[in-house]
Amino acid sequence: MEFIVCSMRYILLISILDTRTEKDVFSDILLRYTYQPDEVLVIGDDPDSEIKAAQTLDIPVILYDALERYPEWNSSKRITNYGELPLAIS
Repeated sequence: MEFIVCSMRYILLISILDTRTEKDVFSDILLRYTYQPDEVLVIGDDPDSEIKAAQTLDIPVILYDALERYPEWNSSKRITNYGELPLAIS
């Protein structure tokens, strides 16, 4: 498994090579590094996959919607390019 923990609010980027569910990966990271859910942030492009998994664990999320497939997604935490990220996490 590969993941990167960035110092900017602990943004986690999970590798697609992991065979576990996203929820299992996020749970493992919380336990292994003793993070609380509000100490990490998941940025994902699929509301039904990593976004949903993170939300079930009360981890804050940002939907990365570069192709604007989810304009109705009811959250202020939706970005269409990474230039919007600083505003979304503030």
